[in-house]
Amino acid sequence: MTHNLTLAELVEFIAPACTPSLAAIEKNVQRELASVRLFAEVEDTLDRLRARGFKLALASNLAVPYAQPVQALLGGRIDHYIWSFEVGTIKPDPAIFEALCVRLAAPPTQVLMVGDSMRADVVGARGFGMPALHLARKALHRSRRSITTLSDVVSWLDAHRSYAVDEIG
Repeated sequence: MTHNLTLAELVEFIAPACTPSLAAIEKNVQRELASVRLFAEVEDTLDRLRARGFKLALASNLAVPYAQPVQALLGGRIDHYIWSFEVGTIKPDPAIFEALCVRLAAPPTQVLMVGDSMRADVVGARGFGMPALHLARKALHRSRRSITTLSDVVSWLDAHRSYAVDEIG
């Protein structure tokens, strides 16, 4: 997830003395990539946020092969993509959040991070000075800083419009 490598380069990087069947591995990777889907509410939510004038970015800890299918599914809804393999590190490393702010041309206090990993997305973003929401789809307990579906972002933003950033961070 931190290197921009082909499958053959990855195998050489991880296990230089190993010579596995790349065809079998590639077939499994292609099957996995073909299964990538968006959650039902994603497109509508992104469209609603864009209609309100928000810039949208995706910062993800993904391996190279997953970037193209994700971008294809999201179409033109995302303004900027920050991939771990491009930055050379994974969240919660501050470099990811710094790249996000640079691409959005915004200070951390004006970027809301929404992610499904408490440690990588929420704690990492808050440590960088960004407000953050935990997308906990199967959450047993909700807090004012968690949501269970991406569509909740719009109503959460409406409800917290008047709050200071440090209150939602």
